[in-house]
Order: sequence, then C-alpha cells, then structure tokens
Amino acid sequence: MGNPSALKGQLQKRAEEGIKPSSSQGGSRSIEEWFQNMKPALAQVLPKHITADRLVRIALTEIRTNPTLKQCNPSSLMAGVLQAAQLGLEIGMLGHAYLVPFRNNKQQRMDAQMIIGYKGMLELVRRSDRISNAVARPVYENDYFHLKYGFKDEFEHVPWYMRDDAEFTDGGKLKGAYFKAEMKDGGYYFNYLPVQKIEEHRLSSKAKNSGPWVDNYEEMCLKTVVRASFKWLPVSIEVQAAVVQDETVKTDILDDMTLVPDVIDVESEDVTYESQGSPEDVTQDDAEQQSLNFE
Repeated sequence: MGNPSALKGQLQKRAEEGIKPSSSQGGSRSIEEWFQNMKPALAQVLPKHITADRLVRIALTEIRTNPTLKQCNPSSLMAGVLQAAQLGLEIGMLGHAYLVPFRNNKQQRMDAQMIIGYKGMLELVRRSDRISNAVARPVYENDYFHLKYGFKDEFEHVPWYMRDDAEFTDGGKLKGAYFKAEMKDGGYYFNYLPVQKIEEHRLSSKAKNSGPWVDNYEEMCLKTVVRASFKWLPVSIEVQAAVVQDETVKTDILDDMTLVPDVIDVESEDVTYESQGSPEDVTQDDAEQQSLNFE
C-alpha cells in the first residue's frame, strides 16, 4: 500500500471536487462517474487484498441496492467503503458490513456511515491466532436458558425448536444474545446481554430506525454482543481501534488508512497479530463509551 500521508491530499481533493449526486437519474450517473474517476487514486492506497475495480464495483452495487445512498455526501460514501476494505470486509450481500444513509442536520446534508455486521464482527474475531472458535446466538423467551456466573460458569441453552420438554410454534420475544469465544490454550470468554442493554446501544446509533436495525434486527443484536466483547478479546490493537469507530461517520477519506495497516491479509492463512493491551489502551469516544460500557 502507498504512503497514506503523501496521498491523502490528492485523494481528498479528488473527493471534494467530485460531482455531488442528486435523486434524479442524472444523479445516479454522476455518482457512478465520480467513483470511476476516483479509481487511479484509490489504487495507490488500497490494501493488497482488494483492487480499485472491485472496490468501486462493490460500492456501486450497494448504492444501486439502496437508492437513498445516491443522495449522500460522496466523501462519506467513499470513506465508509474504504473503512470496510481496510478491515478485509465487504459491503453488501455477505453481511460483513453495510452503508447506511442518515440526515446530517449539522451540515444540512445526507451522509453515509459504515456499520459492521454480525458476520463481519465474527470474521474479525476468528482471525486472531489465539482464538479457536467463536459463536453468537440469540435467546428467546421459549428457549431453555440457564446462566450462572461464577469461578466456573454454569451455562446451558436449548432453543425452543429443540426442546423435548415442551412444544412451541415460535420462540416468543427476544430476551437477549450471547457470545462465546474459545481460546487455543483452553480458556474461554463468555458474555450475555439482555435485550434492554442491546436497545440502549441501538438508541445511541444514528441508524437506530433504519438500515440493518430495521431489516436485520436479530443479526444486529448478535453483532452488539460481539462488539461489546471486543475489548476483552486477544485481537490486535489496530482491529480494536477500528471496531471502536464502527457506526461513526467519516468524511475525511483517509481517516482510517493509517489505523489498520496491511496486517489484515485475507488471502493468507498465517496472519500475525499484536498481543492485546488493556482495555484502557484503546481510545474510545463518548458515543463508544455509551455502547460498550454495558457491564
């Protein structure tokens, strides 16, 4: 990857000079031309696992799927796509990450924000060379669910459709979600969040009434419990810092290019991560404090 500092001015200038999109058919053409014109500069700053052609194709596919994105500030769109690319995640169909439009009242415009999905969060966890397995599951009121924290935790979960002691036609209301990670040294990490805590996080999000929180509520609940667990997991400081910035809006296109260097090689099976620091070592803004401090 090229030097982000040297290329930052060039890339940002191209973004700011781009043709601002509108809701008309001509606007759709303009945003496509804008992304195409950005490809030469993007090719110099992208990590090696993704080409500029592929990045632009992914972005335009997502924009066509959600036409409201055509009305967003182009810099915020590009920054969100780059933010996902730097993490080795793809926007769109895979469910790794989403671009969600919202009204920026302060700037009097539409902006886009990148939201990491449940599958994207698990993908980042599973890349750690110290974690052997990780799962997240929802808990419904008709499930059998027993949890007691202690020096040795007591835990059992039988989903409603697998219970032998009773028959149900559905799971009932969502009660919460849990995340469990097993370490290669035999240890584990477990975290459960009741739906009330998950709702606290949803209400702190700019996208609380749109995008995946509306279309994929269960997956966002799973994502929330995984995200809340990140500060205790043995993943790299770079990835932790990137997760902290999940659900924040970027308009400076290279904000994140120095945040996660090319340690994330999705084509390699041998990925080296730095050892985890203490939770206090990870910078968190006020919004992130509200979303992570569940305990």
